[in-house]
Amino acid sequence: MPGFDFSRIPVRRRCPNGHTVDGAESAAACPKCGAPYPPSGVIHLYRMGNMMGMAVGMGIYLNGVEYGHLGNKKSVRIAVPYGQYTVHVVHTATRACNDPVFTLSPQTPYICCKASFTNAGWAINVQQAAPGDMPTK
Repeated sequence: MPGFDFSRIPVRRRCPNGHTVDGAESAAACPKCGAPYPPSGVIHLYRMGNMMGMAVGMGIYLNGVEYGHLGNKKSVRIAVPYGQYTVHVVHTATRACNDPVFTLSPQTPYICCKASFTNAGWAINVQQAAPGDMPTK
């Protein structure tokens, strides 16, 4: 993303054969099976810290497909083919999430969003964020 150095945050990809791998942004093919990655955009997700003591990790689902976990106060960049994505984030105590929908395209290839617990602590809120509001590590 121009103007922001997110290079220290791993890029997570899922190849057409179902392998999920964290690696370099420039990877052209899956290191496990060699399947080429399609042209893609990036959903950058940050798991915000929580004052209520809920420091558990969160599971990440894009269009119902699992993309691993995200620890407390951690970030991940997920490279996915261009298209529309419903972002659903869960943790062990709740599967409730506001499920925002984002569209990635060549014109909008990078979406930043933050995940946090609601005030009641039993649901997760995912909201779009500006790149300048995202941590760089």
